Amino acid sequence: MPEHTVMTPPAPGAATTDQDMADARDLAGFGYKQELKRILGVYSSFAVAFSYISPSTGIFTLYALGLGIGGAFFFWSWPIVALGQFIIALNFAEVSSHFPVAGSVYQWTKYLSNRTYSWFTGWVYLFAGVLTITSIGLSGTNAGDNVFGLNIPTGTANGAVQAQVIVAALVLISTTLLNIYGVRLVAFVNNTGVLFEILGMVIFALVLLIFNHHQSAGVVFNTTALGSGFGSQSGTFLAAMFMSLFVIYGFDTASTLAEETRNPRAMAPKAVLYAVIGAFIIGTIFLYSTIIAIPGNISDYVSKTGAGTVVPPVDIITSNLPSWASNLYLLVVFAAIYVCCLAIQTSTIRLAFGMARDGKLPFARVYNKVSPRLHTPVWTCVVVGVLSAIPYLYYSGAGTVAIAVADRDDLPVLHPGQHRHPDRSAERVAKGRRAFQAPWLGPGGQHPGTPVGRQHAGQLPLAEGGQQSQPRRAAEPEWTAGGDRKHPYLRSHRRRRADRRGALLPDCSAQQAGGRRQSRRLITGRGGGSGRRLFIPIMTSEWPLRSAFRGRCAS
Repeated sequence: MPEHTVMTPPAPGAATTDQDMADARDLAGFGYKQELKRILGVYSSFAVAFSYISPSTGIFTLYALGLGIGGAFFFWSWPIVALGQFIIALNFAEVSSHFPVAGSVYQWTKYLSNRTYSWFTGWVYLFAGVLTITSIGLSGTNAGDNVFGLNIPTGTANGAVQAQVIVAALVLISTTLLNIYGVRLVAFVNNTGVLFEILGMVIFALVLLIFNHHQSAGVVFNTTALGSGFGSQSGTFLAAMFMSLFVIYGFDTASTLAEETRNPRAMAPKAVLYAVIGAFIIGTIFLYSTIIAIPGNISDYVSKTGAGTVVPPVDIITSNLPSWASNLYLLVVFAAIYVCCLAIQTSTIRLAFGMARDGKLPFARVYNKVSPRLHTPVWTCVVVGVLSAIPYLYYSGAGTVAIAVADRDDLPVLHPGQHRHPDRSAERVAKGRRAFQAPWLGPGGQHPGTPVGRQHAGQLPLAEGGQQSQPRRAAEPEWTAGGDRKHPYLRSHRRRRADRRGALLPDCSAQQAGGRRQSRRLITGRGGGSGRRLFIPIMTSEWPLRSAFRGRCAS
């Protein structure tokens, strides 16, 4: 945690409700001042995560790859990938409820592992986000051309590359301006786009399924395109699975915007899970309906798809529906691609903001400042926009490379460990090695946010007689008599070791006296909010004892 971070809530007027003040105090416990504006609810948070996944964008881009390689059987890659990603989403939902700070994966690895590992994770994730913005900007060129009649040259025609780059650059400029002018405007555009995407995909899918079904219901079990033999079939199916893998990722975006979400400990985890579930349901309906609506012989159509003579799903739509309906579908796709690009850029900007705030990006002090009027990191938005535009200047295949590189969200972020080790700096120095400091504990194993920990770190001003002065209680989070903050994962080193050994059970005498053991705050604590927060017992780094989980006393 940087030494210059602020441990107090924002200035008066920054938060106007009890929930806002509770969220600000919760953020202050991590060492950050509330600068961004909290206006997002659970639907807006879900919409941002859903837009990042964007079934329309991914299916529109790589449907031909899945069908051309695996035939109709590639449909089953969708539920397999969705199930695997949902398991990951359960973990993401859990850690997002514990660390509601801008930066998602970067922040999680910082607290669960160490700062070196989080530096690498953040840079890889930032690199992937920037290239994804580049690729998605290019993906909307063909849909926009057909919808608005731009007559953009394609393929090898003269000026094709330049025209597509210009359109992509215009999309990038507009999304950058939206991000500069605040998350409220971004949320409005994104919420509207997600609504149209969901309605559009479901309506078109149902029309094809009911009125234009040309294949049998069991066509998705046709394995002809996979070849013969288990080895050949499994390899071909895994190659076709890339379409689904490219679509269902990025759902951690809901946690990335945690500092702009009201009650993020409860809302962000729900949004993460809802986004995966919603994308799975809508994608399943659309994929099955378009496969059923393939005209003619399915094997011949798969062969033509592999040869590039037909381009599904656009050709499936245009061959079954009138031209106005086809253009309406392409309009829905273009809107989905646009809000997808907007959501990815918003997420990448918040990641860059979180890293720059910790001093992990070069020249961060120059550009990483939040506008007091717009409540956005204006120049960080500009930097991310410029970085995303650089590939357009050099290389016509930037979109293809970005698709290959950007699908790297399966980073091993759940790496618990070093923050629970005792401070053995003196032993290391005695052996001639550099003193080790646990990533978020001060000397003596105390968190820097506690009064004891900040006295060790020298962060409190000196009072008369050279004694460390105590902070104002009104500006501090809630503490127990032993100096432990009432916050999961921010308890003292001594308490964590006792929990891990199974030596700390709820005390009957304390309960009879009306007290509450702080070990049970792991289940019900929410950092100052009201009600029970979402708790999914997936993580094992702070697994509560069964008797404590059930609220029983030790015998």
